[in-house]
Amino acid sequence: MRFTPPTSQQVTQAIGPLDELPEPIRAAFQPDEDFERIPTPGPNDWLANHQEPGQTFEEFVKSRPNKPDAVRNKIYLQQLLTLAAVRFDDEAEWLERRPRRMAPNGK
Repeated sequence: MRFTPPTSQQVTQAIGPLDELPEPIRAAFQPDEDFERIPTPGPNDWLANHQEPGQTFEEFVKSRPNKPDAVRNKIYLQQLLTLAAVRFDDEAEWLERRPRRMAPNGK
């Protein structure tokens, strides 16, 4: 089964009911022109090569996704390219774009 982007009706169903949300929050979930649709995947994209059933927001919440706690409270970013493979115009640009360990407070 090849992936095809969801229809507007499927997007609305995946978002789920918004009736009980305050208006500013409800507006953020409206699939309008500010809502970037998932494009048809290219030949090397994950969805072009792996069958994925999709997931509604409600299913995501019920899956009990990992959340920060007293032990798991950091995100580690791992560099995938060697520095020699990437050219930066100056040291400031490198410092700005380098991988870094960030705590929840952003430091």
